[in-house]
Amino acid sequence: MKKLFLLTTILSCSLTILLSQNTINLSNQIAWEDEPVVHNPTGNFETLIYSFKGAFYKGETPTLPYLFQRFELPSNGEISYRINNMQFESFQKDASEDDFILSDEIKIEMAVEEDRRNYFGKISFIPIIKTGNSYEKVVSYDIEISFRPKNTVASSRGPNGVFESVLRNGSLYKIAVEEDGIQKLTYEYLKTDLGIDIDNIDPKTIKIYGHGGGPVAEPNATERYDDLEELALFVNGGEDGQFNNQDFILFYGEGPHTWNYNPDRKEFNRHTNVYDTKNYYFVKIGDTESGKRVSNQASISNTEFTSESFLSPIRYEEDQYNLLYDDSQGTGKDWYGDIFFSTREKSYDIFNFPGIISGETARINAQLAGRYRTNTSFRINVADEDFVSTTISSVSLTDSERPYAANGKLIKPFTPNGENINVTVSYPAVGDGTNQGWLDFIEINARRETRLYNDQTIFSDDKTLGFSSATFKVKNTNSSSVIWDIS
Repeated sequence: MKKLFLLTTILSCSLTILLSQNTINLSNQIAWEDEPVVHNPTGNFETLIYSFKGAFYKGETPTLPYLFQRFELPSNGEISYRINNMQFESFQKDASEDDFILSDEIKIEMAVEEDRRNYFGKISFIPIIKTGNSYEKVVSYDIEISFRPKNTVASSRGPNGVFESVLRNGSLYKIAVEEDGIQKLTYEYLKTDLGIDIDNIDPKTIKIYGHGGGPVAEPNATERYDDLEELALFVNGGEDGQFNNQDFILFYGEGPHTWNYNPDRKEFNRHTNVYDTKNYYFVKIGDTESGKRVSNQASISNTEFTSESFLSPIRYEEDQYNLLYDDSQGTGKDWYGDIFFSTREKSYDIFNFPGIISGETARINAQLAGRYRTNTSFRINVADEDFVSTTISSVSLTDSERPYAANGKLIKPFTPNGENINVTVSYPAVGDGTNQGWLDFIEINARRETRLYNDQTIFSDDKTLGFSSATFKVKNTNSSSVIWDIS
């Protein structure tokens, strides 16, 4: 989606902080411009942009001004607001397609962020309301912010955080992980591929560090482990103080993407890392202290629930095109795969669920971007069931300052008809047939029997969440099978 950015100065306002009561009073007079700015850089489309001193704008609604206010907080915490007083005046404004975001009340967005180990709150809102065909603008306001400190944890960053990295000394070797799972480092890999003098190293001192899977969280206020965290390793051999030909190291490594459980829809959704296709860990050699090792854990008897199946997600996503790629501009972090234009229908047979539980409902979650001057939608046939997506909103095909494309979604339960679930996506031609679509992703969650598939299987059962303890029954195992708790 193409976006319009207008850079302005930050709004100044009177600010009173009452720390003793954990409240912050924000008040200000808004100095509106008498006339809107006429924006017409191409000479073809005249756009009226309404403004006041210190206004800023968002690409989704480029003609409507936002008020922004940032204020210091004593610590990390949560904020809420109450409007004590807000004065309005009649506003002479032309109707525009950006008005969809307006209503008869002010909608305030709030957030807490961290900046150089200090915490700040911020609010923003469009100071315009719409009732029927009439508009009013805010000319002054008095908003009371309530602040509640958040309990800090040991892993949070802060003034007492780590000042020296665990990678400050020793010999370090970087390894890449592409998928979640148990990773194996053999004698040959450590010696030949990484170039470690493994014959002259005490295996007890080998350490591996990482930060978990997925990209680093974008909000600074997100709690995270300060520095890299040491992983627990399983070292096969080495009891004699040497790392020999048959010895190896196992550790649980996470790939570049993360899976998050959605409790409302009872499904797993993947957060795709758009910055890298690998995640990285560091092998550290040279410490005299013993490294962290995997320990055995006894099973619990007389549990409240017995699990014999698990929720298994599969996602199809190929990030090939950043829209507007023909103009060498791109459109940010959103990437898309298969194009629906000359070909209007595509089938996908990668959704294979061995051991699928017959009769259990599965869920499909898909998204596709479309571009056309009228509303459209895409269709999906999954396991011989037909579904239609949400509406893909119309866009302008000629105005370069309006959204380039819009997304449509499909989130539906369905009943699988076998282990191999075929999915067919179609984006039918409409109007003059120039509508174009791009597939973002297809994601399916299905329930499978808990057993060992291939060399290793990652499983978790959301049905255990309502119980304090659970027993997992795993089939197709033998005396050499090992279960790792990677919670």
